[in-house]
Amino acid sequence: MSKAPKGLNKAGYFTVPQTSSEWGVSDSYVYAAIRDGLLKARVKRGTIRGYLITRDAAEEFFSNAFISLEEARNEREMEEARQS
Repeated sequence: MSKAPKGLNKAGYFTVPQTSSEWGVSDSYVYAAIRDGLLKARVKRGTIRGYLITRDAAEEFFSNAFISLEEARNEREMEEARQS
């Protein structure tokens, strides 16, 4: 049996703590992304927590989750212009 990549369990999933550690964010950020439907996750049967996240789902979310400072400034300026 082949060894799972770093952070992934043998079934190919990250837990929430593994996901937050791998991408340098807090557990609460990951839980909020799951709750808001932005990060796809599965739940273990019979548990309340215990979300499992595939590498593909995490990479898709985190590749779109952060923007550059320039993009953030542009978005803020556009929002301020709309409100004026």
